[in-house]
Amino acid sequence: MTFAILRQQGRRRPFRGVMDDAVFWAPLKSDVRDHVEQRDGSFTRASNAWFRKGNHLFEVGSGVPRFEAKGLLFEPAATNICRQSNALGTSPWAVTNASVTQDQTGPDGTTSAWTIDDSDTTVSSFPYHCGNLYGNETVANDSSRYVASVFMRKKPAPVSVFPVFGITIQNGTTEIIGLASFNPYTGDIQAASGTGWTPNPAYDTAWVEDYGDWWRVSLSVANNSSGNTLLRPRFYPSYSSTLGGAPNAALTGSQVAWQFDIVAARTPSSPITTAASSVTRAVDALSWPTRPSGFDANAGFCLADFEFIGPTSIYASDTVNGIFSISSAKESLMRLIANYSGGGTSRCVLENDTGGTNPAYDFGSANGPIRGVTRWDGSVMQAGSDAGSGFGWSATEVYAGHPDNNQCHIGQGVIVPIWIKNVRLFNRDASTSEIEGLYAL
Repeated sequence: MTFAILRQQGRRRPFRGVMDDAVFWAPLKSDVRDHVEQRDGSFTRASNAWFRKGNHLFEVGSGVPRFEAKGLLFEPAATNICRQSNALGTSPWAVTNASVTQDQTGPDGTTSAWTIDDSDTTVSSFPYHCGNLYGNETVANDSSRYVASVFMRKKPAPVSVFPVFGITIQNGTTEIIGLASFNPYTGDIQAASGTGWTPNPAYDTAWVEDYGDWWRVSLSVANNSSGNTLLRPRFYPSYSSTLGGAPNAALTGSQVAWQFDIVAARTPSSPITTAASSVTRAVDALSWPTRPSGFDANAGFCLADFEFIGPTSIYASDTVNGIFSISSAKESLMRLIANYSGGGTSRCVLENDTGGTNPAYDFGSANGPIRGVTRWDGSVMQAGSDAGSGFGWSATEVYAGHPDNNQCHIGQGVIVPIWIKNVRLFNRDASTSEIEGLYAL
């Protein structure tokens, strides 16, 4: 899809009467108007995708950008391996001492949500015998990490029955039991009780997102190369009488759920609807030409505002989360990136075309909003960021230089979801005080 990117040079921008000399300025909002000269930006994504508008979800076609409240959404490609992701009465789904009925309005505004009901009072301390819904998926015997997600309708009042959601990865020497106890009234979450399970339930990271009338609950677990090849998503509508409490099969109750996702990733993906087979949502990408003014390899700086979802674990390869880059070849980039390395912290760093990185101001596990900066003067480069607690800069790093080619990229090489609100590029040097002043606007 082609849409307008605002571009200006030495003109008065019609926001707060500010004058600057940005080579281009991309506010990345769906309602931008032609206040200044336009350049055509090219957005691509070779698949449909879901996005959030307010507290509702909508599916858009391939190549349609997803503008959300946080900014323009960029995601890496992801595959939902959970078949029949919202057809819970269809194989490979099955129930034990429970029933499923598609009779509720889902977050997409249609009658697409399911009542999962446990009215069975069979008494057993073994959790498999609590009323539950489960699926069956085949996975590799390796150490892959999976993130499981489900939408669960909020309860309007305090509850005395608590559901459990998660995945088990089975049939190996040491099974993986990743189950979370959840409060559908408050949104609180913790590991489920381990009565009857070996080993005890545990997960690495959990996310709870507020969608108005709905919670989206996600959790991350990793396989362990011990022979586990059967992955089962599991949902217990009435597991225990306290949050994190012991399972009690005599309890009864129901929950309303919509759309199960299981992706081999570090973070949750936007929903990906499946039928009889797994489905892949393609990567988001935005680029546009820089000519005639281009990119000055000798001196300049770039500013960007963004938010992101932090990953569950740190890997040496998790160093490319592209926010802004200039290149004709995607392998030769100047990137302002969110880099995940060292002690589980998230850092704003700069990466040049030689692959060197240098940590900037450490904003810990904060997901945003974040203001990132990169600047260069022909021999050195430096990154900085502000996560709301003050502006900080990295030490300088040798600048290898970049060709003045004809493509700008936003969201190039992302490894976790990122929302980008604006990007500004300046073909000149700037002092720290000037940059901080621009960011104060």
